[in-house]
Amino acid sequence: MRKMPRRRYKADIKDPVQRRSVWLNTFDASEKAARAYDTAARRYHSHKAVTKFPQDNLRDFHEKSSR
Repeated sequence: MRKMPRRRYKADIKDPVQRRSVWLNTFDASEKAARAYDTAARRYHSHKAVTKFPQDNLRDFHEKSSR
């Protein structure tokens, strides 16, 4: 996750199989970028993923963002 100009945040992750960076998206909030990273980290690394937020808070975040 990196801060971009104009208060935007870029989320990307390294694909361990293809050994390249995968662009996830740009976001207005750092929390949303971090959540996107966490989702991708769990997909690529399953239970070994190092995430920014605990998994039990994931459901609460998705409920808030879908409103």
